[in-house]
Amino acid sequence: MRILAVDDDRELTQLLQLVFESRGFGVTIANNGRQALDSLERELPEVILLDLMMPGMSGQEVCRQIRANPRTSNIPIIILTAKSDTETKREMMEAGATEYLVKPIRPIDLIQRTREAVLRSALSVAKVLT
Repeated sequence: MRILAVDDDRELTQLLQLVFESRGFGVTIANNGRQALDSLERELPEVILLDLMMPGMSGQEVCRQIRANPRTSNIPIIILTAKSDTETKREMMEAGATEYLVKPIRPIDLIQRTREAVLRSALSVAKVLT
């Protein structure tokens, strides 16, 4: 399974890469929204881990652009952020987020939630095809 991890915190993206690769996942890193969108032009992951607060382009704008593109619109997007307020969560779910997780999160829980998001996505695609 391939993951696109998007966060301007390089230490966090290195940690995410270490945690997921040790479990057999492939990880592509983007340190801002533009890099994330460029990466999606080259390769489609099974899931995107997306921070909200980044310089240049917010995670919310990245999420909207991913959902607006037919090629990427069905990829699960897991928001991974320090923002825990309900208003931000509501806004992100309306923008197309699949899941909303607040940092810090235990690696085992993040892996589990990531697998669940991909499974739910695959099941919903299978329903559409049948």
